Amino acid sequence: MWRGANGPTDRVFASLVYLLPLATALGYGESLIEQFAFLQPLALVIAPFTVFTDNPFGSILVFILLIAFVINNPKVSHFIRYNVMQAFLLMVIVWLLNLLFFRFFGQILGSFDAFRMFIQVISNTIFLGIFGACGFSIFQSAVGRYAEIPALSDVVYTQVR
Repeated sequence: MWRGANGPTDRVFASLVYLLPLATALGYGESLIEQFAFLQPLALVIAPFTVFTDNPFGSILVFILLIAFVINNPKVSHFIRYNVMQAFLLMVIVWLLNLLFFRFFGQILGSFDAFRMFIQVISNTIFLGIFGACGFSIFQSAVGRYAEIPALSDVVYTQVR
């Protein structure tokens, strides 16, 4: 979608915002990061951003600041607002999956060994899904294109005008 020129600063800021969902999902990829050494430098880059996402008050603060000063601000370019909203929705998806699989089912089935293996598979899937979506979005933003993730981008377009 074309909505005007996206300068280099817009591209950088639109790409950097996807480090927040990666930081949110970093804890789910611990077993993968331990097994594959090439993922360890990535974890070192993303780890400082976990300060904002691991603390509940930090997450709420980031949410309020992004909504107030970026997403609802028409002075900020549409490209940046679109990517911030999409990154925020990726974070919400991780939070909801955390509630469903780890808080709800973890309380009920946490003592079974088969469930622990299931949780590890779900954790790796969450990490790889968010990693793939963020990697795709970072690349598309760096090139200056809108990252079109099916279903998610439709929601973003309805929220960011």
